Amino acid sequence: IQQRLEVALGIPPLPESAQTIIKLRMDPDTTVDDITRVVERDPLLAAQLVRWAGAGCFGLAGKIRSVEDALVLALGFERGINLALGLAPGRALRLPPGQPEANASHLQRMACTAAMNDALSLAMPASQRPERGLSYLCGLLQDVGYLALAHVFPQQLGLLCRQIEANPHLHHNRIEQQLLGIHRDQLGSWLMRSWDMPEELHTALRFQNDPSYAGPHAQYANLLCLGNRLLAEHGVGRALPVSLPLALFERLGIDPQQAAGVADSVMRDAPALQAMGARLQQPG
Repeated sequence: IQQRLEVALGIPPLPESAQTIIKLRMDPDTTVDDITRVVERDPLLAAQLVRWAGAGCFGLAGKIRSVEDALVLALGFERGINLALGLAPGRALRLPPGQPEANASHLQRMACTAAMNDALSLAMPASQRPERGLSYLCGLLQDVGYLALAHVFPQQLGLLCRQIEANPHLHHNRIEQQLLGIHRDQLGSWLMRSWDMPEELHTALRFQNDPSYAGPHAQYANLLCLGNRLLAEHGVGRALPVSLPLALFERLGIDPQQAAGVADSVMRDAPALQAMGARLQQPG
């Protein structure tokens, strides 16, 4: 069924550099030099990593001149790998021009979501805290379901965006399910599985809008759910203003006031984070 879907939906393969990085990520003997060699063979990816690492919030503006500089001086090994993987879907899946959500950069939202996920994970008790790199990657890829939806249903995207705009009281998943028979969270999760991404990602994207989810890898999905809501309260992204259950906060080991404080701290850096995303839109 998955093979048929890949043909019928026209989903492109993951870029070769990302496929190699996934394999390297699973190898405990992988070094910065290994990742550097892979990235340097992909000029667009190399340019994006260098631009991200050269953002003002790292304090190294003008000092990042190579992929090795980006990985060693600014991003670090783990974050560099995850950023490379987080950028891959945006290169494989193209947003059609002229659509409301296409005009608002998903790359800028990506930067804010990744930072929020990272900060919330650090606020969790150490015994409950998920793998930090994977948590950051979940934030980077939070919006991939929309990219997949736009890629698969370009002709229906205009109608879909108008329906979402006209019904702010309804969650976009409900509207997408009614119009298309599938919603972005399902499609994003399937895409991650199709591309052999870690299982934690499949789960996080599938249940990121389900505050009651308590199954396998729940902390990754719950962090995205909480982060999405906090960002929406600050005008980034779109989430319905309904109360989150206390059980979600308990599963994460974060109380609501603590979460609000984390959000305020992240949003103080929002202009710099959005500037990081904007840097990635520069032509190669």
